[in-house]
Amino acid sequence: MDAINALRSYIESVLTNIHDMKVLLFDDETSHIASLVYTQTELLKHDVVLIEPLNKCVNKPADDALSILNCVCILRPTSQNIHDLRNELNSPHFNTYYIFFTNVVQKEWLQILAQADHCCKVFVVHEIFIDVLALNKRLFSLNIPSCLNTLSAQPLQQLQTSRDSSNPASLIMQRIVDGLFSVLCAFKLKTAIRYEATSPLCKAIGERLSAQIDDNSDLFQSTNAASLILLIDRRTDPITPVLHNWSYQSLLHEFFGIQNNIVKIKNRPAIVLDERTDD
Repeated sequence: MDAINALRSYIESVLTNIHDMKVLLFDDETSHIASLVYTQTELLKHDVVLIEPLNKCVNKPADDALSILNCVCILRPTSQNIHDLRNELNSPHFNTYYIFFTNVVQKEWLQILAQADHCCKVFVVHEIFIDVLALNKRLFSLNIPSCLNTLSAQPLQQLQTSRDSSNPASLIMQRIVDGLFSVLCAFKLKTAIRYEATSPLCKAIGERLSAQIDDNSDLFQSTNAASLILLIDRRTDPITPVLHNWSYQSLLHEFFGIQNNIVKIKNRPAIVLDERTDD
């Protein structure tokens, strides 16, 4: 299992199959996801001439020089992104749109986009499973700094069923489930889910992930590869976070901090950690 190569292969196939000069539109999360596995130099080799956030592009005036370019959108399937994308399609800035969502998309959202595409600019809509930040081959993150207090304050029943986008606990819960689900899809793994029986949070995440897998069982029909997801509540294991691993990466994180593979040291240029180039 190689998280970096799994995500790179998706982005590589997207850029390789869309010819001519192109624009890339990201959201706040997917820009970080892509930057961890693909450099700007590599993007330029695929004729990417402009990289912009979707929410800023929507509010810009039309530019005739850009109207002939293809547009590749790599976005998380969120209500805000659907709203911004609908506005973009209502007043398109580019010639053709290739839309790639980093996880499964609700049918209702696809209908909204179809109704907004008055000019028939959308060429394809695909799901590509790159909904995590691949920090190295064996480690991925969801960029959630702390979730325990928020989730613990919510009743278990609401954590298991709530889809309220205005509820922080519901958003965090769904983000965790979406991230784990995308990893299973990226590696094409059928999985067994195990969790601590004494932890309501682990139970809620496990049951919600299991339900999402069942709802999208067609994505796993072509594989027999098995895996195990083990959900552990940090409150039952307080020792592990204070253990010190004497490695290059862990020492950098201990003394300076690593955020999305970038080390920031006071009064010095930022240093990028890349496992592919720094053995």
